[in-house]
Amino acid sequence: MMYLNTCSHGLPRARTLHRMAAHLAREAELGEARAAADVAPELAQAQKDAAEVMAGADADVGFAFTTTQIWTHVLTCLARPGARVLLCDWEWGAHLRFAEDLARRTGVVLDILPAQDALDPEAWAERIDGDLALIAAPLVTSVTGQMLPAAQIAALPRPEHTLTL
Repeated sequence: MMYLNTCSHGLPRARTLHRMAAHLAREAELGEARAAADVAPELAQAQKDAAEVMAGADADVGFAFTTTQIWTHVLTCLARPGARVLLCDWEWGAHLRFAEDLARRTGVVLDILPAQDALDPEAWAERIDGDLALIAAPLVTSVTGQMLPAAQIAALPRPEHTLTL
């Protein structure tokens, strides 16, 4: 799984801001559903373009408004009793709270890597087994701003069913 987030990396380009403003005006004029229907062909093309860039299938590409929206959606889709989710205590607070609540409600098992191990890909590797449903490794910690070795973590051998976010 590949997740691309540009929302928190500064303001969009002027062209993007103008497009967003025009769409909001269209929503105000026609309503949200009609405005969305009007841009459906553009979104389908964007989905196709993204799939081509990532060498994937159109159906495997989705769009979301926030990091938390996609994160919680993925976790919810994987929720089943005994499914393990590997994450670190440097994960975003809202994500940790959601994961803890989901674990209480569904039986998902959280395997939370301590902060001192989060920067070590081998520490992640030692916890990968057949029960692991998801490896959730933030690119940047919410605590210190340090970058995790996300590419190395994502490249670790894992079962085919284990997703990386």
